[in-house]
Amino acid sequence: MENFLLWFLAIYGTTAGCLAVAKWWYGRFRPPRVDYYLLTFNSAQHIEWVIRSTAHLSRIEGREFRFIILDSGSHDDTLAIIEKFMRKGIRIELFTDMEDPFCKIMDAHSALACCRGDQDREIKVIDLRRRHCVCEYKTS
Repeated sequence: MENFLLWFLAIYGTTAGCLAVAKWWYGRFRPPRVDYYLLTFNSAQHIEWVIRSTAHLSRIEGREFRFIILDSGSHDDTLAIIEKFMRKGIRIELFTDMEDPFCKIMDAHSALACCRGDQDREIKVIDLRRRHCVCEYKTS
C-alpha cells in the first residue's frame, strides 16, 4: 500500500511539473492579441456571421480578441444583434452614430496602445458597409 501511495505521488508531482513547464512555455510564444474593428451601417445580414466566424478563428488560433464596432447610425437590426453577442460575453465595445469612423480608428488604437503599453497586437479592419474591404495592420 505504501509503494502504491509513493508511486501515485511521484506521478502526480511529475505531471504537475510538466504542466507548469508547458504553461510557462506557451506563455512565452503566445500569438498577439487581435482587435477587430467592424465598420457597420445597416449590416444586419452580415454582422452575425462575421462575429461568429472571426471569434471562432481567433479561438482556434489561441488568440485573445475583441471587437470594436463603429456604427454609422444603423436603422435595421444591426445593434440588436450586437447586443445579443454582448450579453453572451463576447468582448465588444460599441460606438454608435460615428459619421466617419475609419479616420478615428488609428487615433483610438494609438491612444489605447500608449495608455496600456500594448504594442504587440494586430488590428483587422472589416468594413461591412462595402461588404468587401478587409484591411490588416500589425503593431508589433
